[in-house]
Amino acid sequence: MRNLEGFKENSVTVITVSIIRDSGKYMAKCHELDLVTEMDSEREALKAMIEMIGEYAEDYRAEEAVYLRSPNRAHHKPYVDMIMACQDELFERLTVITSTNEQNGGYE
Repeated sequence: MRNLEGFKENSVTVITVSIIRDSGKYMAKCHELDLVTEMDSEREALKAMIEMIGEYAEDYRAEEAVYLRSPNRAHHKPYVDMIMACQDELFERLTVITSTNEQNGGYE
């Protein structure tokens, strides 16, 4: 397991991405935004997740009124605000945790 440049603001991790190897593929999960992607390599999974986070934040901002009324998405607003404020530095603001444990879906 490793950490890459964790960034903390107000004692809250901005974004956490777990990368888990499962059945020969790599799954990246953004816990705070409930996003998941799966790719052939760890690097591809992280790259796809960074793109997905950016696209999700743009969609959220464009349809903010709808997302704010959604019980499972309203709490994403502070994260989306931070993402939109730092899009060019998103990778530096991620805390990435990797695991190759394939038992229990990759989680220990």
